[in-house]
Amino acid sequence: MGLEGANKASAPIVFNKFLSGIIGIITIVGAIWFIILLFSGAVGIMTAGSDKAAVESAKKKITNGLIGLGVLVAGIFILDLIGQILGLKFLLDPGSFISTFKLK
Repeated sequence: MGLEGANKASAPIVFNKFLSGIIGIITIVGAIWFIILLFSGAVGIMTAGSDKAAVESAKKKITNGLIGLGVLVAGIFILDLIGQILGLKFLLDPGSFISTFKLK
């Protein structure tokens, strides 16, 4: 990974960057999936014509996409809220928690 000669004190920073990158990638993938569902639902509505089942299926795609995007975004805020209530400020910053331990 290229960290063999790195200072042990920088481990929390590397871990924070890693987790932030993973959360960012998951958020981007979720947003792209929402856009795909939105366009798929919109095309489904436009091409459904008078077929009520196709319109309902397309509406369900759009609704599921909105719910998924809401859950994705709300999850980060809920995790932060739980951390604030319980006094666990390190939930979204695990590097600060890790740095309290002495690395030998």
